[in-house]
Amino acid sequence: MIWWDFPLGNRGYQDDGMCVAFSADGIHWMKYPGNPVLHAKKGEQSISDVMSVMQDQSTGKFVTYTKGWADPWPAFRQIVRTESNDFIHWSELTVVISHQYNLQDPQSYGMTVTQIGNIYIGLMCSYKKPGDETIDIQLTVSHDNRHWGRVANRETFIPNGPSNSWDSGMIFTAPLINHGDQTLIYYGGWNGSHNQKNRHSNIGLAMLRKNGFVSLDTGPEPGIVTLHAMRKIQGPLLVNADASGGSLIAELLDVDGNPIPGYTANDCMPVQSDGLEELIRWNDYSELPVSEKALRIRFLMTKTSLFGFFAGSDAIRVDE
Repeated sequence: MIWWDFPLGNRGYQDDGMCVAFSADGIHWMKYPGNPVLHAKKGEQSISDVMSVMQDQSTGKFVTYTKGWADPWPAFRQIVRTESNDFIHWSELTVVISHQYNLQDPQSYGMTVTQIGNIYIGLMCSYKKPGDETIDIQLTVSHDNRHWGRVANRETFIPNGPSNSWDSGMIFTAPLINHGDQTLIYYGGWNGSHNQKNRHSNIGLAMLRKNGFVSLDTGPEPGIVTLHAMRKIQGPLLVNADASGGSLIAELLDVDGNPIPGYTANDCMPVQSDGLEELIRWNDYSELPVSEKALRIRFLMTKTSLFGFFAGSDAIRVDE
């Protein structure tokens, strides 16, 4: 585990830092004698006191995301990242999410990260200062666990509760848990904002369709979505979609937009149901072609909500 500690040292803030402990059973823990493994600094390449850790299944490395401070220190809060092979020696910190520090994009107050297949979902605590100093949750996404993008025009993903409710002031989340056909998000809620001293907390649960974080929706008029080019797509093409009131078909294109024979829209059997892993089939194929070249996927939809797709665990988006 990791935690932030405030030891009584002689150097003030610089004696604070990230500490680690180890356990063989998750119950009995032994503190590392060399704590803290990362010291705080009064600068942008530094950790602060809200942090989370995950292990990247693609690289085996431990990755920590923490609250940090922008220069000139402490201008405003942002998200910084560090990684380790052994949980003791950590890399130099890098800023992965910064802010405009205004009402539209104020500050962040930590972020938990969960790896789902070959993407990474971040639940970022959005701290409304400037503003009323409440904290809610916004959604972020990464394809490499390093470079992060904001989702849905920075709209709120998990809002605070109604006025005077137990979670009306602040929300801090645990990492995601996929259980059955749902995604579960446990969170701590406070009934007061960051600047209020007398406040109380409780634990809550938010639930949504499995991996249904956002969707692309179409009405009666047809909608077309052409994805970035990808390499190493393979196996069955699965979609998380609700097409029960309409239809969804898919076709494969080369990087120049030319349809791949046998995988065209005319070859595709429409999906007209609601499912988390609906299989895309063409007349002669039920799996993606093996190709060394980059390919695109195009979805054509009516009255459909498309939440996501899966094109193989090794699929890599090609930057264009």
